[in-house]
Order: sequence, then C-alpha cells, then structure tokens
Amino acid sequence: MKSLLNRRHFVRTGGALLAAGAVPAMTQQPNAGGQPGRFRFGLNTGTLRGYRLGLAEQIEVAAKAGYDGIEPWLPDIDKFVDGGGSLRDLKRRCRDLGLEVYSAIGFAQWIVDDDAVRAKGLEQLRRDMSRVSELGGSRIAAPPAGATAPGAILDHARMADRYRTIIELGRDLGVVSQLEIWGMSANLGNLADALAVAARAGHPDACILADVFHLY
Repeated sequence: MKSLLNRRHFVRTGGALLAAGAVPAMTQQPNAGGQPGRFRFGLNTGTLRGYRLGLAEQIEVAAKAGYDGIEPWLPDIDKFVDGGGSLRDLKRRCRDLGLEVYSAIGFAQWIVDDDAVRAKGLEQLRRDMSRVSELGGSRIAAPPAGATAPGAILDHARMADRYRTIIELGRDLGVVSQLEIWGMSANLGNLADALAVAARAGHPDACILADVFHLY
C-alpha cells in the first residue's frame, strides 16, 4: 500500500510539474487570494500561417478571439523587424490588448554535431532570444532543428550538455529555452528522450515543450 501511495504521489506531482514547465501557454495563475486560478490560453500563431498575416495582425486576431497570450514564430518576428517595425511598440500594444507573449517558436541549430553550424546556431539563438525579450516574452522553443535525420542520432549526454549551454545563453536576457519534442525527429522525437535530456542537463531552468501535435 505504501508503495502504491508513493507511485500515486509521484504521478500527481510529476504530472503537475510537467504541465507547468511544458505548456507555457496554459499556465495556472494564482488569484488575488493566492489560490490557484484558471488556466490561461495562448495562441500558437502557426495555426494562422495559411492566412499570411503579419505579426501585428496576428496579435490583433489573437486578442479579438479572446486569447490571454500569443506564441509567435521567429520568422514572423524577423520579418516585422526587417520591415522597420518596433518590437517595443508592439510589446506596448500587447499590453494594451491584455496579451502576454508566452513563448516564441525558433529554429536555431543549437544541437547539431557540426561545430561551425552549431556556433552559427548559437549566434542565431542569442539574437532570437534578444528579440523575444524585447517583445516581452520569457520563453523560446528549442527543437532539434538540423538533427532530425536517422543518420544524425545524438546521445543523451551530448544533447544535455548542449541544452544546458543554451539555457545559460538566455539567462541574462531572461529567456528560458524549452526543450521541444519533434515527433518526426531521430532526436528528441518522444517524451521519454526529452525527459531524460532535461533531467541530465541538471539545470534549475530546464523544462520541456510537450507539443501535443508532435506527441501525436
């Protein structure tokens, strides 16, 4: 019976921690009395990509639809900035609309074996984090971009070391890298591998982005 209760406690607490770390767009916020409040929902703007909307338009749509937050893609952020847009102004607009930038989706190749490619990936990730921070966000997706093919299989130790590196990379910017599962990938293609890598990283900010689409 004691063993059964311990397992139940592990499942309850482990599930709660995973939900809190893995799904930033649905974080449970405390109410004024300090008690757990409602879940808050954010829109992954990938669902709007077929409409070819600009970043500012995506924010307006999310607010009008009643979302609490938004998760933009870095290519859209880059396009906005390259077109002369101000992320600080857009941050104020989000605040006026009651929207929080929960996270952002990036594709920097931080995990690959090629040293030169990985170095460029870290440079890109640093720039991405800076833009996410300027927009008011505090998290960024860290998928296994560039290491998805079966011939590019990495062991948990190397992935954990590289994941720890990018967590530290964003600490001064206040942006946390979320280890994202990509279902089609030879690396980080399932929840078990992501949990193992996040745990082995041994960092207090380590967390998982358990995208339901990729889990499916």
